[in-house]
Amino acid sequence: MSKEPDARPQTAWAFVEELQKVQRALGLPVTEPATAIPAPLPAAVTPPAPVAAPPLRAGPAVTAPTSARRRSRRWILATAAALTAVVATVAAVNLTGGPAAKAVLATTSSPQPVATGREPVTPSPSSAEPSARSKKPTLTKVFVTTDAKAQTPGQTLQLKVTGRLSNGRAASLSKATFDFHSADPRVATVSPDGQVTVLAAGRVRITVKVTMNGASRVAALPLSIAASATPTPSASPKAGPRRLRVPATMTNMVRAGGYSGDAYAACMKCKVKTGNPGYYRETYFRFDLGAVKVEPARIAKIVLHAHMHVDDSGDVQGRAVAYAMGNDWTSGVTFDTRPPLSNKLGEFPPVDESGSWVKLNLTGYLKPKLGGPASVGLAESAGVGVAVGGLSSKTVPYLEITTR
Repeated sequence: MSKEPDARPQTAWAFVEELQKVQRALGLPVTEPATAIPAPLPAAVTPPAPVAAPPLRAGPAVTAPTSARRRSRRWILATAAALTAVVATVAAVNLTGGPAAKAVLATTSSPQPVATGREPVTPSPSSAEPSARSKKPTLTKVFVTTDAKAQTPGQTLQLKVTGRLSNGRAASLSKATFDFHSADPRVATVSPDGQVTVLAAGRVRITVKVTMNGASRVAALPLSIAASATPTPSASPKAGPRRLRVPATMTNMVRAGGYSGDAYAACMKCKVKTGNPGYYRETYFRFDLGAVKVEPARIAKIVLHAHMHVDDSGDVQGRAVAYAMGNDWTSGVTFDTRPPLSNKLGEFPPVDESGSWVKLNLTGYLKPKLGGPASVGLAESAGVGVAVGGLSSKTVPYLEITTR
């Protein structure tokens, strides 16, 4: 096909040899001529001198060589045309990979497998890829953990929930919904924001259900609560009285203007207008006396210890008064839903801004409650703001029980 005559095959046999080279290079079956073809003459041949023609003879001796040469030429031309089509088709397939070229190859090439040394070209699913990329990853796993290494009654734990997506990346749970559950609320309770309050010794399973983008997954955290509200034996059974400590299992402080668990709002001057008159800050304690395995007759005294300090500015002293109250309150109590205070139980010693541990003997009130829960309410006296330490502080209130 070259425009330069010298660049084109000079004879049909030379063209056939070129096509056979292409077949070998592409790994195709090499087509061999059906009859032997004499080697081509040089391109420039000087015609022989004219000689006298021999007399003609009748019969096939004169026409047979001519017919054989004509059949040989026709075979060469047909073979060259077929090989040209094969080579062109193979080139089209390897260059374009299009389905139309492959269809042509299937109709023109040999039925034997073609080894090209290259992997087949697979059309990209252009219609499926956009939908796959646009599909949002789903939540596949969730995990719940806590930083606390040991759990004892009176302790609060903050749960940490993490997740993983279907694409292997960490899930952002800022828009997810959480549903926490305690398998045994007698051992530990859990708030809607994932705060666990340990109540008693035992085993409990805390679960959380996380829902995001229509997918829900559940994770569980088993807790083993060690007993802490048991008497500590003396060196000798006859050594004298024994003391055991029972920490508070739940605390909460409320204040006029707002609340936040053991914290309180920034309002310093607001006063109570309804409910328990005369106070604008109250603190509640709950103790699990069911873990105390001591006969009531052996109880000598039960003393409540609490850490308090004056929260108002100025060189003043404040007191807190203890009141009886029921157990129908939770960690989510607000100032508007605070429980009512009942009989006055006693008054703590005064404290100042530096703060100190103070105690109050509550034997008569708490002794009949051995074997179950007991709650005590505190309210400030004389309008002086008194802050009391709770579970979220390092000064957890506790009961000290002395036995005979």
